[in-house]
Amino acid sequence: MMFREEAAGTWSLFFTEEPDTEKDVLLLDLSIADPMFVLYTNWTGFRPADSYELRLPASEGQLDATAAIAHTDRKRSIGSGFCAVALRLTEEFIQAARSGKPEEAVLQFHAPKKRWEYLFFPQTEESIDGKQLLLEDTTGNVAFRPFTRCKAYGREAWHTVSESPVAMRTTYGCRLRLTALRGNGKQKHVLLSHVEPPQPGRYTSRDKEMLRQVCYF
Repeated sequence: MMFREEAAGTWSLFFTEEPDTEKDVLLLDLSIADPMFVLYTNWTGFRPADSYELRLPASEGQLDATAAIAHTDRKRSIGSGFCAVALRLTEEFIQAARSGKPEEAVLQFHAPKKRWEYLFFPQTEESIDGKQLLLEDTTGNVAFRPFTRCKAYGREAWHTVSESPVAMRTTYGCRLRLTALRGNGKQKHVLLSHVEPPQPGRYTSRDKEMLRQVCYF
C-alpha cells in the first residue's frame, strides 16, 4: 500500500488487493498546517483543539467539508491531527479502481465573507472635510461608504466600511487608494497611493462581521 502526492493537497492511494481487503479500514489523520486556517475558513462552532472524524467513501465525490466532518467526544492524543479519517476499502471502492475510474473525494472548505472597515488617522493639523475623502478601488471590485468622523484608540479618525462583504482571500486583486477632492470637487488629490486590504487577526473590530485596517495619512 502506498500514498502518493499528485498535487498540493491531493493524494492517491495505491494498494495490492488481498482476499480480505473489503474488511480493511485505513485510518488517517487530517492536520492543520496553516495557523491562519481558522481565520480564513467559514466553520461555525469549530474548535481546533477538539476531535473530529470523517468516514469515506462518501455518497458524493464533492463534499462540503464542514458538513461531512463530524465532531466527536473522542479524546485527542498528543501529536494527532484534528480529524480522524476512516477509509473503508469496500467492494464498490475496489471495482471503481479496477475500472480505471477510482473514487474521488474532494473536501471543499469555504472562506467567510466580511465587510472591510478602515480607520484613517491624519498626521497633520490640516482641516479635512470628510465629504472630500474617497477610498476607492481602481479595479472597481470593492466600493466604500462615505467617511464619518469617529474616535478610536484615543484619537480622532476617519471611518469607512465597504458597501458589501468581501470573500476572504490570501491575496486580493483590488488596488485601493485614498484621495481627497479639491477645487470644488474638480480635482482629485492622492493622499495614499497604496492602501492594504485588512488582514484577519491584525486589528480587532467590535463587529465580528468586519475586518479592520488602520492607516495613517
